[in-house]
Amino acid sequence: MKIYFVRHGESEANVKHVLSTEIDGYPLTEKGVRQAETLAQDLKGIRFKNIFTSPILRAVQTSQILANELNITVIQSSALLEYNLGVLEGREDEEAWQLHKDLFIHWGDPQKRDEKVEGGESFNDIKRRFLPFIEHLIDEHGAEEVSVLAISHGGLYMLMLPEILDNVDFDFILKHPLRNTAIVIGQFSANERHCLQWGDQVMGQVS
Repeated sequence: MKIYFVRHGESEANVKHVLSTEIDGYPLTEKGVRQAETLAQDLKGIRFKNIFTSPILRAVQTSQILANELNITVIQSSALLEYNLGVLEGREDEEAWQLHKDLFIHWGDPQKRDEKVEGGESFNDIKRRFLPFIEHLIDEHGAEEVSVLAISHGGLYMLMLPEILDNVDFDFILKHPLRNTAIVIGQFSANERHCLQWGDQVMGQVS
């Protein structure tokens, strides 16, 4: 099984530089819509079983554009939500972004993965909802030659994909952030959890 992990298109939160994880938050920009439409054309040659999406508006809009072009079903999953920012939600000031960055970097240390801002999620909280979602897909489809789309968020992917892909680690993701509508392709089976592509980079070993 291949899972195509896709980051949503550009949203108004990206443009305004707002920390936002609310379900009914910021929509796609016109550029974000075009990005999703271009991605849909790029993926037309691949037969996908279905699309799983974060319930957050910008991800849902991206998934709907893809689904309309690829003629497949969209399934919302809370496992794909961007991680909860607690008291930082809705802020755009420099202090908030620095706190957000500091927490992200701290999570690179396995001893600090229970840290969180007030009202927000820790690394381990995110892991507890994301990993069972992946394990369920592997249990159901790991022995099949099928492809699945998952539409979610840059923060979630950069934190969680090193947990499930054997040739990607935390140092790698810090050097290779994911742009809007970037794709990470993972190959999964009972014995394999390998990153084939990270954004524009075809993968071999971790570098």
